[in-house]
Amino acid sequence: MQFRLNLRINTGSFLLFPISDLYLNAMAKVLFFGELKDISGHAELELTAGDLNALMCCLYEKWPDLKSKTILKAINQTVVEENSVLHAADEVALMPPFSGG
Repeated sequence: MQFRLNLRINTGSFLLFPISDLYLNAMAKVLFFGELKDISGHAELELTAGDLNALMCCLYEKWPDLKSKTILKAINQTVVEENSVLHAADEVALMPPFSGG
């Protein structure tokens, strides 16, 4: 198993974390549509998160009313239904469900 060394310079101590347990955070642009835009008060913002679940947890903490909404999620214009790792400059769109016509 590989390990990554994380130094804490101010305390002089160090910690070892398995690489598989690390979450590398990325700055993602988050776009809000419909009533989600109204709830958040933002059309877009930038957040740092390692994956989609972590990003959603941040949003739910900031705007608890989002928890009660059904949210369609897309990363870089591709709808996703599962947790996904976020990469630098990813665009995450949060939309209410829509119906075709």
